[in-house]
Amino acid sequence: MWNKEDTVLIKNKPKNLFKPNKYAMFDLDDTLITTKSNKRFPEDYNDWKVKFTNIKTKFISLIKEGYKIVIISNQKTVSNGKITELEIKKKLDNILKYLDLEAIVFLATENDIFRKPKTTIIDKYLKNINKKKSFYCGDGAGRERTKNYKRDFSDTDYKFAYNLEIKFYSPEEFFLEEVREKRINYPVNFKKIQEGKYTDFKPLEDKVNEVVITCGFPGSGKSYFTKKYIEPKGFFYINQDTLKSKTKVLKVFKESLKNKIKIVIDNTNLTIESREELIKLSKEANFKIRCLYFTANDDLSKHNSHFRNINSNNKIKPIKNVVYNVFKKKFTKPTLKEGFDDIQTVDFVLEDIENKELYYQMMF
Repeated sequence: MWNKEDTVLIKNKPKNLFKPNKYAMFDLDDTLITTKSNKRFPEDYNDWKVKFTNIKTKFISLIKEGYKIVIISNQKTVSNGKITELEIKKKLDNILKYLDLEAIVFLATENDIFRKPKTTIIDKYLKNINKKKSFYCGDGAGRERTKNYKRDFSDTDYKFAYNLEIKFYSPEEFFLEEVREKRINYPVNFKKIQEGKYTDFKPLEDKVNEVVITCGFPGSGKSYFTKKYIEPKGFFYINQDTLKSKTKVLKVFKESLKNKIKIVIDNTNLTIESREELIKLSKEANFKIRCLYFTANDDLSKHNSHFRNINSNNKIKPIKNVVYNVFKKKFTKPTLKEGFDDIQTVDFVLEDIENKELYYQMMF
């Protein structure tokens, strides 16, 4: 029996959530199945075969040991239109029929709070799990390339198990009892994150016309800092997310320069090219221009973006990983040679945060 709740497709939704259950939880693609065509992505919903010959016997053993089998898979291809809800449900039905398996299935169809490695699916639909005996098995284990294996495409499954505080297995470990090299070290070092208050922003003298531009990844703290520490000091706030285009940003910026008012531009401004025109226009209008460089790296900024998504109960969507990948390739650290009168670094500070425990607890 299939149903859809929120953005999750659910098969065999569990009813007894009151006692702790042992769950053997698995990813789907490249964990339980792979493509018959040997292509990276399936040609259609029939393009699949089981990945390991002993899957059936493994599941029989788990059920005898009292485990409930659960499949949890990110399937954003549904919302992308690459496969329909009907097709993905047929695909899962056929897989379970082939395996002669009665399993609980959760398919996260959007890039939102239900997508792994966030634990919302478990928190909302399974709730009471036996953490000591339950486990998750998936191919997104964050392993580096070796002689015999490609680098894992992601570390989502490992982080999912970490966030649930349960044991993790890669498919090779669980089905073949084969251990690969150790997993990558995750780059968000929580011990280095500062707590407390940012150093206050100090404008130049009252009579000096000044432009401040930010530079940093999405989620590095730019908007929070500029809205709290710069705008209240009389700076006119300009933001591309609000104005929707670079053309409008430049139009409003030029008008503000003519009006001789202090200005703060809150954008990523990660390339020399994106900063060049702002510097040129500021100099032509006889404004001093300062750059605030927000030092949070892409991994910390990504973490902040996903935490913001959870903390807003899905009202604020997370920034896509591809955006960070593009920005990381293009990023050039700002220098005085570009024409700035001053550059100040702003390290990320955890300030005025709700759910601090959750912030440190989760990996995204």
